[in-house]
Formats: sequence, C-alpha cells, structure tokens
Amino acid sequence: MKKKHAIFTNLAAAIMLLPLLGTSQNLVPDDNVPGVMISQGFNIELGIDGLNYPSNITIGNGKIWVTEAGFPGVPPTVKEVTLNGDMPGMATTILTPSMLPLGMLLPPFTDITFKDGLIWISHRQVGANGWPLGAVSHFDPADPASTFETVIANLPSAGDHSNNTIVFGTDGRGYISLGSATNSGVVGSDNVPKWVEDAPGFRDMAPVDITFAPNGFTARVPTSLDPDSNAVTAAYRAFDTGEETSEYVVAAATPNNPQDGIIAGIGSVYSFDPSAVDVAGSLVLECWGLRNAFGLAFDASNPSRLLISNNGTDIRGQAGDPNDPLNPDTYVIQGNRPLFNDKDVCLRLR
Repeated sequence: MKKKHAIFTNLAAAIMLLPLLGTSQNLVPDDNVPGVMISQGFNIELGIDGLNYPSNITIGNGKIWVTEAGFPGVPPTVKEVTLNGDMPGMATTILTPSMLPLGMLLPPFTDITFKDGLIWISHRQVGANGWPLGAVSHFDPADPASTFETVIANLPSAGDHSNNTIVFGTDGRGYISLGSATNSGVVGSDNVPKWVEDAPGFRDMAPVDITFAPNGFTARVPTSLDPDSNAVTAAYRAFDTGEETSEYVVAAATPNNPQDGIIAGIGSVYSFDPSAVDVAGSLVLECWGLRNAFGLAFDASNPSRLLISNNGTDIRGQAGDPNDPLNPDTYVIQGNRPLFNDKDVCLRLR
C-alpha cells in the first residue's frame, strides 16, 4: 500500500515530502536526510529543490503550487510543482509580475491557498498614495494572467510586515492575518531608510479607534532622513511629526472610513466573504492587538476554532563591540521604543 504524504516548505530552498506524523516519540535519524529526526517507521523524501525563498504551498485537484516570496534581484513567483517518481520534481512558473500590468503584483508573496477551483494569493501592489500596500487576489491556475483579479486592496502592508496567511473556514468565510507596520508601534530609525523613504507618511493604522496618552520618542541613531538623530515621533504617527503633548485619538481604518486610503488596521485578523460582489466591503475585524500575526489554521478537532501564531517584538540594534557582540553595555539600540523578552506565541480565537 502506498504511504500518504504531507508536504511542507523548507526556506533553505526545497520542498520535502514526509508521511503524516502521528507522534513525536521514538525519533530516529533518517538515512535520506542527514541531521533530520523523524518518528520511527516513517521516512522523508526530497520533492523538489532549487527554489528561491519558497514561502507557502497549497494542494488541490491533484496538483501542488508553491509561492516564492521574492527578494531584491529575484522576482516573486507562483510555481506549479510536478513530482517525478523517485527523482526530485520540477517547478514551472505560472505567474510572476512581468505577466501583469506594472505595479499589480509586488512582493512578498506570503501565502497561497486553493479553494473551489481558484488560487488565492496574499501579496502587495501599488495602492493609495503610491504606497506598496497589501492585496488579496485570485486566479484560475489554468490561465493565471488572463483570470487574475484583485478582490481586496489597500491593506496596511507598506511597513515591516505584510498581509499574511489566508485560510477558509467551515462558515464559508475567508480569514487573513495582517502584520504591524513597525516593531513596537513607533516609526523609528529601525525603519529608515528602508520603507519610510518609499512610503513617507505611512505608519501603524488602527483597526479600532484608539485613545493614546501624550507621548513622543526621540530617534536613537542617525539616519538618512534624520542625520542629526533628533526626530521625534509619537505612536501611530508618521515619522518625525513631533511629540503629542495631549491625549489623542487615532481613528480606525475601515472599508467605509479609509485612513489615507487604507481600509484595515494592523496587528489583526479579518474575515471576508469570498463570494461577495464587493469582497473588500465584506471585511470584518475578528481580533486585534497582535504584532505580526503570521500563521493561521483551523483546529482539526474543532473547525470553528482559529489558531494564530504571533511573532513578538524584536530587540533591534547592533553590537557595539564586534569582539563581544552580546555585551549589553555596548549594544546599540536602534528602535525608538525598545521592548525586551516579548515572546512568540500561539493564540486561540473562539
């Protein structure tokens, strides 16, 4: 009898195949892949290699598709994978930005999901104010370029983190996770010049109306936009717009009340109706208060329960002493609002 296999991506540029694992006990080395430990009685096989930063994978109608996220000098792609018996398989590009109008399909490609004959992808495109903003699009894998349609645009994805995973629930709705623009709520030197020069004025967007106490954070190190290192930025405000000296409210970004053209807030999970005439207009905020909610999955034992993986805040900076890089006395903090010991966590919705 043939063994059933699950498939996962390896960011070291390979797709591996392995049987569905039922236990993590009795782990033993695998003869085919040195250094890999798997449950006794199972094996792992190379499915395909030579990929550039594969970010996600989906299966449907007996076929396999994978996204390559894209990075400078390497375009993002959607590839169809053909397995080839005992030999590594082949990957054929079926969609890349050059197949569509300029600015329609920008990296990173963060997710790919097959549903009801269509492939859905999470990506970016040129949006409001010319910013590279988040989008959700779908297409027929038999004719990707001609059937390509963006159904949600202008998500807050011009900053550090993008729109991420798309999953579909038994309620018929789609769910998408959105990351934050900054590391910890304040645009700072850790974001300059990277995206601040490309999207001046962009910042963390609120998913609900949020009231802030007076605040302001002074830049810690010089940057191209602030060579004197004296820029002051408040939470959820554009870089170098000054201190907020009194209480202030940041209005929610919604489809009915966009903020600078953006229709959703950061650090959140939204649901949408994939069959709606206006898919973007069907967005519903499911939860917020996260940093970078990347992974989504429904609990197999309770299909109404959504599991969310959340990336905690980084410690952003660089070693002041290359001979002692972990010395806290010489470490140079770059972020305007540094936090320590913020864990990566898995959360449960409902």
